[in-house]
Amino acid sequence: AFQSAIVAIAGPATNFILWGLSVAAVKNGWIDRKYYAIAIPLGKINMFLGFFNIIPLPGFDGSNFMNSILKVIMG
Repeated sequence: AFQSAIVAIAGPATNFILWGLSVAAVKNGWIDRKYYAIAIPLGKINMFLGFFNIIPLPGFDGSNFMNSILKVIMG
């Protein structure tokens, strides 16, 4: 069950990592300004997808994660 929780949280975690990297790239000047038109929407899309995927409704990763964690906790 714990492995299922890890698999379920991997998608949203990847979205949050990509969001953080795009924000860091823009704020710290890791990329040229001409790529901001790609980096900023990329960050916003990944932020939205990350939060959307952790909603604990059936069919979403958040529900799978919550169910797997509850199975681990409850035995």
